[in-house]
Amino acid sequence: MVVLSAYYLVSLARVRWEESQARAELLADTVFHRAQEVVRSGEDPATALGSDEGLHSILEASAFAKQLTYAALVDTNGIAIAHSDNSLVGLPMQQYDDAGKLLADGPLPLIRAVYTRGGKILEIRRPLLLSGKEFG
Repeated sequence: MVVLSAYYLVSLARVRWEESQARAELLADTVFHRAQEVVRSGEDPATALGSDEGLHSILEASAFAKQLTYAALVDTNGIAIAHSDNSLVGLPMQQYDDAGKLLADGPLPLIRAVYTRGGKILEIRRPLLLSGKEFG
């Protein structure tokens, strides 16, 4: 019975994690797609990304997903260029563990991440390349 209960707990944690990760990946893909369009304008990338209303709208809409803590575009120095909370733009962002690695770490870290009170904050990173150079 104990083994079956543990298996169920891990399976449920995996399903909850995969659902949260899918939502985060969708948001990351959407932000990445918009950011690529914005930087093609030829303007300074940081200025263009920081002032784009479409990008701000996408980031602010992330607040409606209860599984997501925030969404941000960060430069290579870790400074927020655009953020779902406008008051954090221009400030250094804390780095968290990579979300994609959690499932590979095994069942115990997965259970801790999903069932810890308040959850565990993880992040999805997508580098934005400009003419072969990494931007964000």
